[in-house]
Amino acid sequence: MITLLHSPFPAFAAAFTFFNGTETDRLALLAIKARLVGSLSPHIGNLTFLSGLNLELNHFHNVIPQEIGHLFRLKYLNLSNNSFSGEIPSNLSACSSLIWLRLGFNKLIGKIPFHPGSLQKLERVQLHYNNLSGLLPSSLGNLSSVKSVSGIDFGGLTSLWWLVLASNSLGTGEADDLNFFNSLSRCRNLQILDLSDNQFGGVLPNSISNFSKQLVSLRVGRNQLSGSIPSGIENNFVNLTELTMEKNNFSGSIPAIIGNLWMLRRLDLSENEFSGLIPSSLANITQLYALYLQNNRLTGTIPLSFGNLSYLQELDLSQNHHNGTIPKQLMSQSSLTISLNLAHNQLTGSLPSEVGALKNLGNLDLSKNKLSGELPSSLGSCVSLEHLHLEVAGNQKLCGGVPELEFPACIAIIWQLRKMKAKPSTDASPTKEFHLKVSYETLLQATGGFSSANLIGTGSFGSVYKGILGPNDTAVAVKVLYLHQEGALKSFVAECEAPRNIRHRNLVKILTACSSLDFQGNDFKALIYEHMPNGSLESWLHPISEAGDVDGDLRILSLLQRLNIAIDVASALDYLHHHCQDPIIHCDLKPSNILLDNDLIAHVGDFGLARFLPEATTRCNLNQSSSVGLKGTVGYAAPEYGMGSTITMYGDVYSFGILLLKMFTGKKPTDDMFKNGM
Repeated sequence: MITLLHSPFPAFAAAFTFFNGTETDRLALLAIKARLVGSLSPHIGNLTFLSGLNLELNHFHNVIPQEIGHLFRLKYLNLSNNSFSGEIPSNLSACSSLIWLRLGFNKLIGKIPFHPGSLQKLERVQLHYNNLSGLLPSSLGNLSSVKSVSGIDFGGLTSLWWLVLASNSLGTGEADDLNFFNSLSRCRNLQILDLSDNQFGGVLPNSISNFSKQLVSLRVGRNQLSGSIPSGIENNFVNLTELTMEKNNFSGSIPAIIGNLWMLRRLDLSENEFSGLIPSSLANITQLYALYLQNNRLTGTIPLSFGNLSYLQELDLSQNHHNGTIPKQLMSQSSLTISLNLAHNQLTGSLPSEVGALKNLGNLDLSKNKLSGELPSSLGSCVSLEHLHLEVAGNQKLCGGVPELEFPACIAIIWQLRKMKAKPSTDASPTKEFHLKVSYETLLQATGGFSSANLIGTGSFGSVYKGILGPNDTAVAVKVLYLHQEGALKSFVAECEAPRNIRHRNLVKILTACSSLDFQGNDFKALIYEHMPNGSLESWLHPISEAGDVDGDLRILSLLQRLNIAIDVASALDYLHHHCQDPIIHCDLKPSNILLDNDLIAHVGDFGLARFLPEATTRCNLNQSSSVGLKGTVGYAAPEYGMGSTITMYGDVYSFGILLLKMFTGKKPTDDMFKNGM
C-alpha cells in the first residue's frame, strides 16, 4: 500500500491511498487542491507512470522527497503555493520528460541543484518566491575552478519560453552573472523572463539583445545591475510589452531609440541613476499605459509629446530635476485615470486650466515644486480625485483663493488645501489622509476575531465581515477568501485587478488588500472595501427578520427609490462597458452584488468573475467555449453562457434585465411562475 501524503487528518490520507497494481501503476495524472496539510511521502516515487502531478494551493510542508526523481515519465510538476522547505531534489534532472516545473511560493533554500541541460524538453520554469541562492548547480561544486563554468546553461533549453526566478537571492557575482546572461541569451523561444528581486550584479551584457524576438516580458528590477541600457534591444525586442528595470544602479541617458519598442505597455526605469533629458521619442510608444521614471537624475522639461500618449493611465516623474512649466498637453490627457506624480522637481508657472480634462484621475501630486498663481476653477471638474497633494513646501507662490471644488470621495484634498490657506497647526485634522496598511492580525482585531456577530454575508469565494480600522475608527467591509475553493485565488486577482483602473460613484471602492499568513502559517488573503451601511439590494428586496423569517414589513423600497437604484446600476454598467480604457464585463450582476450607502445610492461590487473585454475576446477566439460564463449565478447568467457562448456586454445587459424584473415584480428568476417560456 502506498500513502501519498502524511496528514493529521486520516480521512484525507485514506482518500489518497493507492494499492500496488496495474491500475495504480498506470495512474497518469494526479491533481489535489483540497487545502491539505502534511508532508509528501517518499512513496510518490512508486507511481512511475505518472505524467502530471499538481498539488498547488495546499499546505504541504517539509522537504520534497528525492524519490520524485524516479518519475521519469513526469511531464508536469506543480508544487507551487505550499510550504515545502529544504532544497530542490538534486536528482530532479532524471525527470528527462519534464515540460513544466512550477515550485513557486514555497520556502525552498539552497542552490538550483539540477542541470537543465539534461531537461531538454523544459518549456516553463517557475521557482519564484523562495529562498534560493547562487547560480551554480551543486554537482559543479567539486570543480577546482568555477570561472570556466557559465553557471546553469539555460541556453541549451531550446524549448524554454517561460522562466520566472523572481524574489530569491540568486546571483553569485559580476563575472558569473555575466556568463549566466550570455548563456540565457541563447534561448531562442523565450517569451517571459522574470529575474526581479534577486542579487544579480554587474553590467547587463549587450548579448541580451539576442533574446528571442518573441520576448514579451522582461523583468530585472530590484537587483544590483549597473551600466547603461544595453544597445540593440530596440531592434530585436519588437514584441516586448513589459520592461521593468527599477531599483538597480543603471546610469547614463535613456536612449532615444527605446521609442522603437512600440508594443510596450509598461516601462519602469525608476529608482536608478539615469540622467539627461527624457527622450521625446517615448511618445512613439502609443500603447504605453504605465511609465515610471521617478527617483533618477533626469533634467530638462517634460516633453510636450507626452500629450500624444492616448492610452497612458499612470505617469510618475517625481524626485528628479525637471524644470519649466507643466505642459498643458499633458494636463489634457484624459486617459490618465490612476496617477500623475510630478512631485519633488523644479517645475514653475501655474497649474494649466486644462487640468479639468482629468475627470477620472485618482491621484495628482504636484508638491515640492516652484509653482505659482491661482488654482484654476477647472480643477473642480476632477470629480474622481482621491488624493491631491499641493503642499506649500516648495510651492510658496501658489496662492489665491481655493476654487469651489466638488470632490465626493477625497479627504486628502481638503487636508492638503487647508495647509495652503491657513497657518500651520499642531492639532490633528479630522480629515487627515487615511492610509490603510493591514495585516492578518490587524484584520483579526478589527473584526472581533472574524466573529459571526460581524458577519455581513457569504459567497462562493469568501465571507464578508464588518470591521473597524484606522485611527478614526473607519467602518470597512472585509472579504476573507476561501483559498481552498477552486477559483478563489483567480477571483482575488480579478478583484484586485479590475477596480485598479476604474473609478465611478456607482462602483464599490476597494481600499486595500491583504496577502499574508495566519497564525498557523496558512495563506491568508482578504479584500477591504468601503462599508455600505444599508447592505445589499437583495436584503431590501427579500428582508429577513432576526428570527430568520421573511418579513416584508422590515424594509420597503418605494417605486422612486427602486427607479433610482436601477439608474445607478445602469450608470455603472455604462461606465464599465463604454468608458474604461479596456471594457470590463462584470459577469455576475445580481442584487446581492449591489450595495447601498446611507443615501440608498447603489454601488456595484464583487468583481471576482469580471473580465477585460480584450482578454475575453482573445480567449474565446482561441476556444469558442467559455467556462467563465458558467460560473455566473443561475437565473441571472445569460442562457447562451450555459451553451458555451463567448462573454459579451450583452450578457451583463441580460443580467440587468433580470435584475429589473426582480426589483419591480418582487419575484426571483427561479420562481415557479417563470415556466414554459414566461
